[in-house]
Amino acid sequence: MNPFIFNSKKSTNERTLLIVLGESNAGGIALNTDCSVSELQPKTKLKIWNRTNNTFEPMQIGSNNLLNHWGLESYWYTRHGMENQISYYNDLNYFGSYETYLYKAGCGGTRIRHWVDGDAYNGHYAWSEFQSGLTAILTALSQYSLTINVIISLGINDGIDGTDPATFKTKFQTWVSNIRSLVGNIDIYITQIMSTYSAINDKLIEIDNEDAKLTAVSIIDAGLQDGNHWNYSGFKLIIDRIITAGL
Repeated sequence: MNPFIFNSKKSTNERTLLIVLGESNAGGIALNTDCSVSELQPKTKLKIWNRTNNTFEPMQIGSNNLLNHWGLESYWYTRHGMENQISYYNDLNYFGSYETYLYKAGCGGTRIRHWVDGDAYNGHYAWSEFQSGLTAILTALSQYSLTINVIISLGINDGIDGTDPATFKTKFQTWVSNIRSLVGNIDIYITQIMSTYSAINDKLIEIDNEDAKLTAVSIIDAGLQDGNHWNYSGFKLIIDRIITAGL
């Protein structure tokens, strides 16, 4: 028996918008070949923002789940991330019995400076492109009363670069404030990162301790695709923990 039983309390004009931001793990390079047949089917109840045509459409792994996630161009049709397990909970009506909306706005290879200082990465401006997409999304969903939650996965590339941990923390907190200035004082969930980057990960935990509406989710025992990226089961476990944390 499935241990999760969810009952929607949302009214007909209430919807959930989930936003995923950050570096490559915000997009994901878990193998689509690890997915079941049912997981690869179009998800009519989970609408993803297609970043190529700027419309919402049924999310389908291998079709539109990773489009225009810059830095992962070679993986657009063969890999996936958090959306698979998000869809699992959505099918159980965790976010309500009506459709849920998903905006994956990550950019592979980005550091905190690309989200706060406005620096370009490989010709793309992650923060301004996110803002443009968000503006269009809020217009498209203006008829609904929205519950908005944000999931962030960032810090590995800063660890690789040797970004000063204190600077990373200050800029990350600025980024969180900037996000909330756009969508309100919402709950935010961030993934911790691998022990290889413990100095940065310690700052993510400090940010959690100093922000009552932000949770840094443990990644202990999350399976890996390689040293820096989670795999099929790893992303499932991380979303399970985010759900347990209160998403």
